Amino acid sequence: MAMPFPPARLTVDEIDAFPDDGNRYELVDGTLLVSPGAGRSHERVVRRLLDALLPYIAADPTIELATYGTVQRRPFTRMHPDCLIYRPRPGDMSDDWDDPGELLLAVEVSSPGTWVHDRAYKRGAYLALGVQTVWRVDRPARTVWVSTREAPDEVAHTTLLAWHPAGFGEPLRLDVGTLLDATTPFDE
Repeated sequence: MAMPFPPARLTVDEIDAFPDDGNRYELVDGTLLVSPGAGRSHERVVRRLLDALLPYIAADPTIELATYGTVQRRPFTRMHPDCLIYRPRPGDMSDDWDDPGELLLAVEVSSPGTWVHDRAYKRGAYLALGVQTVWRVDRPARTVWVSTREAPDEVAHTTLLAWHPAGFGEPLRLDVGTLLDATTPFDE
């Protein structure tokens, strides 16, 4: 009788040894996720997100935004959201991502090549690792899907998206149509 061969469970240290070939290598519980480098339309959406998020978080100087931040739990999980908003521990000036502090928001801008990874693997892993809110920007569907630790099921936002982290007086309001401008092609 044939027995299935279990897939290899990789570690963060093992993917650190991979060559720099332009792909993004991530792990979720030892499962390797490989994504190609981002296309131009992906980067346009990320830039629009940054244009909206940076002025909003500027109200709290203890909050930082990273465009290639890391959410990880060694030895088997490391993910790189397209945008990570976090509050570092007071006095923490290290470059280490093992414990960056309070993880407020992780954003994944999905494309046809990353949609399954972002929804089936990464969303739940972010929440399990303590990220308070996860946005999955689904460009072809022109929808931002939101999950929180309190409400982990995805909720679709197709017109207006509001984000209101603790300590902020007013929520950030994003027009989803502007974020995912119809003139931007999504085949890149």
